[in-house]
Amino acid sequence: MWAKSDRMDSIMQNRELSWLKFNERVLHEANRTETPLLERLKFIAIFTSNLDEFFMIRVGSLTDYALLGARHTDNKTGMDAAEQLRKILNAVAPLYVIREQAYSCVVKELARDGVEILKMDGLREDELCAMKKLFRQEILPLLSPQIVDSRHPFPHLANKRLHIAVKLERKKGSLFGLLSVPAELERLVFLDGSSCRFVLLEDLILHFADLAFDVYTVTEKNIISVTRNADLDTEEALLDEDIDYRQHMKNLLKRRRRLAPVRLEMAYPASKEFTEFFRVKFKLGISQVFISSVPIDLSFSYSIERKAGCKALKQMIWPPHAPSEALPKKGIMPRLSAGKDVLLSYPFESMAPFLELIHQASEDAAVLSIKITLYRIDNHSKLAESLIRAADNGKEVIVLMELRARFDENNNIEWAQHLEEEGCRVIFGPVGYKVHSKLCLITRKEQGKILYITQVGTGNYNEKTAAQYTDLS
Repeated sequence: MWAKSDRMDSIMQNRELSWLKFNERVLHEANRTETPLLERLKFIAIFTSNLDEFFMIRVGSLTDYALLGARHTDNKTGMDAAEQLRKILNAVAPLYVIREQAYSCVVKELARDGVEILKMDGLREDELCAMKKLFRQEILPLLSPQIVDSRHPFPHLANKRLHIAVKLERKKGSLFGLLSVPAELERLVFLDGSSCRFVLLEDLILHFADLAFDVYTVTEKNIISVTRNADLDTEEALLDEDIDYRQHMKNLLKRRRRLAPVRLEMAYPASKEFTEFFRVKFKLGISQVFISSVPIDLSFSYSIERKAGCKALKQMIWPPHAPSEALPKKGIMPRLSAGKDVLLSYPFESMAPFLELIHQASEDAAVLSIKITLYRIDNHSKLAESLIRAADNGKEVIVLMELRARFDENNNIEWAQHLEEEGCRVIFGPVGYKVHSKLCLITRKEQGKILYITQVGTGNYNEKTAAQYTDLS
């Protein structure tokens, strides 16, 4: 063994820098010309959402460690938190350039195939007039302009929420203003009744921001978004036996919304005064400010393919098939009861046989109990409905619900409460451990004998992701 040295640095990779290399490979998938264009756009969106989460969790965690000094070091390379942050920010900057090149290429090719993601300065005069009318009638009434001055303190900007930031001039000098892009409005604003020519909502609001601040002169404007630390210590205070764990998680999620910023993104290069104002307000270093000519929020990529006329530009969907063991009427319960195993391979085979198994178990008089671990489930889960039905039918239903499934905490808290209210017994994992296993045990009693049906899986009990992710059940 050896202490921190050049040799150690040369043979070991830092976890965070290695992950950035992985995410860069995701981005390179957008350059594969044999892949349909909308799928290439999705790879850019996946890269972007991955990077967002990386900043929220890994950069957020390292930022906390950096405040504690050099005691927290990477045991592979010997770098402390501050050194890792510097290398991360240096490594991320080139990724923005690569993403810009990939996005520009995909957008140009989409336009050739009739799908146009337009900028406001690319509209015809009649289209611009129509957009102005739309803005005045349907968007402006939903906007709440905010002024930042001595009497109006800088407001809290929610994590990853899009805002229009403006610099304003008045007789007594300059000041700044903000407009929140309404989350309840559709991001894609279509032109001329077309299903494949559109501008983004934030670009539309940016263009007509002067109308929202009509008593001032807008001298500079930009689209901005702040990324906040989302890494919370879920173990804090859990040694208190009287604590309500579910309420504890709710409180942590409220705290997450107000954690410190770790990154500021701007859609366009800004003046030094403009950049410094917002950088200082968010208490960020200049290396934490990124210019993103690619739309800051690319989630709209997933809704384009649902529009008419774009079907040829996406991957052909191959629906999962039902395995031969899953008979349409009897399901797999008789096969399992006879001691024969069943292997389901997602997404090539359907999750339906397992869902039918739980449904049958909920109605089967011989079933005594159903016990299951849940990590991530669908918002409208058929599985959860069957568990509730089983509890209604007098069966013991025990659900180990992991509330710390990152960014699914709210959904899991709501399901835990609903399952408990409907008669299921809900328990939570032990302090210090996250329960990530996928296990289900059905206990039956036939002719005086106790029999078990056991399911072990690699994927979550989620009907949507079972049709997308490669897993075994």
